Amino acid sequence: MGSLAEAAGKFAEKMADVLDVFDLSFFVAGSASLGALLVWLSQNGVELPEGLSAERALVAVIAAYILGLVTYALGRWVRRQALEPLLGDNSGCMSELYDVHHLGRIPGLSQYVTKSSGEQTTVSGGLYSRLWVLVRTEVGLRETYSLVRRYWILSATYDGIGFAALLWLLPVWYFDTGIILRVVLSVLLVSAALVAWRQASMYHRYQIEELAATAAYWHTEGDTPPPVDDPGIGVDQEG
Repeated sequence: MGSLAEAAGKFAEKMADVLDVFDLSFFVAGSASLGALLVWLSQNGVELPEGLSAERALVAVIAAYILGLVTYALGRWVRRQALEPLLGDNSGCMSELYDVHHLGRIPGLSQYVTKSSGEQTTVSGGLYSRLWVLVRTEVGLRETYSLVRRYWILSATYDGIGFAALLWLLPVWYFDTGIILRVVLSVLLVSAALVAWRQASMYHRYQIEELAATAAYWHTEGDTPPPVDDPGIGVDQEG
C-alpha cells in the first residue's frame, strides 16, 4: 500500500511538472495574437474555415499556445532592449539591494560582485539565478518560491500581451473606417502595449526585491540549502 501511495505521489509530481511547462498564462497573449492574425488574414482575402470541429479547436489551441510563447519571447526582447530605461531600469536594482540587505555577509555571494574605484557595487546577472536556486531548493522557502515564480509568470504574461497589442495594429489599419478612428485605435493599442510592458518590468522588480530580502532573512534564520537538483523556472538571467 505504501508503494502504491509513493507511486501515486511521484505521478502527481510529474503531472505538476507537465502543467508547469504548459503554463496556461501563455494562452492569454497567444489567443489575442491569434485573433489579430485571423482578422488580418480575412481582410486580405484569405478564406478561413467556418464552423467549429474538434480538429479545428485542437489546431486553435496549439496555435494559441505557440503564439503565446513567441509573443512572450519577442515582447521580453523588446522590453529589455528598448524600453527598460523608459519603463523603469532594473539593471541596478540588485546592486542596490545587495548593499541594503548586506548580502555580502552570506558565504558564496561575493563572487558575483565587483567594486569600482568609487566603491560602487556592481552585481552580475549570476546572482539573480543563484538566489532562485536558494528559494527553489531550501524547504523552508517554498512559499517564497511560489511567490516569486508567480511574479515571473505574470511578468512573462505581460511581456506577451504587450507584443500582442502591437499585432492588432495590422488589422486596425485595414478597417474600412476613417483615418481619425484608426489613429485613435492605434494610439490606444500602443498605450496598452506600453502599460503591459511597464507592468512586466514591475513584476520583474518584485522578483528581485523578494529574492534579495529572502536571502537576507534566510541567512539569519535558516541553514545551508541542499544541493541543486534541477534548473527550474525563473533563471533566464533577467537580473
